Amino acid sequence: GAHPGMAVSELLEILKITKQSLSRVLGQLIDEGFILQRTDDTDRRRRRLYLTAQGADLERRLTDRQSQRIADALHEAGAGAVDGFRAVLRGIINKEDRKRVAPEHPIDPSGAE
Repeated sequence: GAHPGMAVSELLEILKITKQSLSRVLGQLIDEGFILQRTDDTDRRRRRLYLTAQGADLERRLTDRQSQRIADALHEAGAGAVDGFRAVLRGIINKEDRKRVAPEHPIDPSGAE
């Protein structure tokens, strides 16, 4: 994915969920071969996560499908709705996390890249 070697603690921070909530799902993804978990080289208490080839393929297929659905919906809604939708989405994000959002990638309602 976009962050190979992400620590479990970093993923928990991004998802804003508890370790218990992540544990079962993460374990299933590891067991099914989508994610590889390794101990950190410098801190043996930290676990690092990596997508396997199977996991990367799943991520690509899901992302492509979701991106197309979003592009179709934005195209249908039109430019005015896109600006309002963007404002609502930014409002949902915690203020301290908004810096992670990439404003330099505007949404094109036509679906063009």
